[in-house]
Amino acid sequence: MAHVNASAQKIAISPTTIDESGFGFTKVIGQDATGYFLLMSNLSLNTESDRVGFKSRKYKIARFGTALDKKWSKEIEPASADENIDAVTFFNNKVLIVTSLYNKQDETVRCKFITVDNEGVFSNPPNSLVTFSAIKNSYDKCKVVFSITRSQLALVMREFTNDTSQTAFTAVVDTSFRIMAQKSVVIPHPEKRFGFDGFTLSVNGDLALLGYHSEKIKALSSKRKIDFYVYASRLDEKGFKEYIIPSQKAISTLGIAFDNFNNQVVLAGFYFEREAKAGTGIFYATIDIQKNDELLFNTKIIDGQNLRRERNLSSGTGLTDYPIERIVIRNDGGAMIVAEAAYTTEYSYYDSFSQSFTQRLEYHFENVVVISVNKDATVDWSAIIEKNQVSLDDDGVFSSFIAILNSEQFLILYNDDISRRNKILPASINSKGVLTKGKPVPVSDGFILLPRSGKQVSENELLIPAYKKRDLYLVRFTFE
Repeated sequence: MAHVNASAQKIAISPTTIDESGFGFTKVIGQDATGYFLLMSNLSLNTESDRVGFKSRKYKIARFGTALDKKWSKEIEPASADENIDAVTFFNNKVLIVTSLYNKQDETVRCKFITVDNEGVFSNPPNSLVTFSAIKNSYDKCKVVFSITRSQLALVMREFTNDTSQTAFTAVVDTSFRIMAQKSVVIPHPEKRFGFDGFTLSVNGDLALLGYHSEKIKALSSKRKIDFYVYASRLDEKGFKEYIIPSQKAISTLGIAFDNFNNQVVLAGFYFEREAKAGTGIFYATIDIQKNDELLFNTKIIDGQNLRRERNLSSGTGLTDYPIERIVIRNDGGAMIVAEAAYTTEYSYYDSFSQSFTQRLEYHFENVVVISVNKDATVDWSAIIEKNQVSLDDDGVFSSFIAILNSEQFLILYNDDISRRNKILPASINSKGVLTKGKPVPVSDGFILLPRSGKQVSENELLIPAYKKRDLYLVRFTFE
């Protein structure tokens, strides 16, 4: 294990490469006191698709010690050809595998929990089965949602009921996989026009789902009208209540989180004025989960902040390409919003050699915006971390950023240049909103991170897969 010391970082690199033949995509999913767990696949882990071309997804789990030395790796295989692996994640100090199996005869989907400990032992814990009934149509694989303390998790599964509606089935379980609540909600929109954008689970087991309905304004127009919906339910309620986000403002991007201090669902994002060219504003809404009777919201135009410098802001579209990456709840009812400019562009060209058109997909990951907002939607402070990452046909695997959040700061690490000339740069924002850009991390040439495959593994440590030339290593950054 090699060490590099800098004024603010200590870097440890695994003694050997970590990739395995046929499993070239890697992601850090968890850690305990004696080491780390990695998920490996033959397909990108930044996409939910389980089939690309003629390839079907395969999984492996690998265990590494605190010295970043490999202990073991094991392939994950379903119990039968009809069983699907819906998720591989980390819960209660063990790897958690969620599988699903459809029984056509009794119209049920049985979701099973399998755990893997640090010795590589696979187990079926007691109470490890959740059954969703009356499933007659195609369904999506389960999403796994955790409370912030990871004392509960929720399964969310969609059945595409018919051409006019769909049903969301949910179950909340505790650390012993005992079912705390199980319920469903019918959503009166078809699959092609409605999707889920986020989920949040409280420490009490209350669950909220954020979705959006999208349709073209005119038949031949590329412009679309987007409406956001929330479905919220306390743990002890039998069903969900639907909330439609007010459409007076054109909301461009929205995120959801749970305020466990005040028992509230929080929705935060950006909007722009439909008619006036007043620019972009903050949208901030709350739902009191105890009353569960009204959605309260505030909006404020971003004015006089340094965000006015952001591209195209004067036209009212400055933050429309900024999906919400994270919402960090403040104990006073406000929140810190983290958003990143992320979008794709597609183009084609004629290759005279092959005499055919070739299509290319360009991935853009640009500035990171961090805004601390009050519950009345006013901006407390804001900061912009400027970057410009562009790549072709690679799912943006080397783009975006990885973050550390602690009581002192919000710190990100990212690749400055997706090429052999890459530099790894840190930037941090303290609790007052002061931005500090660090010097490049001192690593050898040809070193490039896979930011979205890494994880914060302690208060001041990041563990990230990284390529050193053509070999993949595991790298731990410690910030002092």
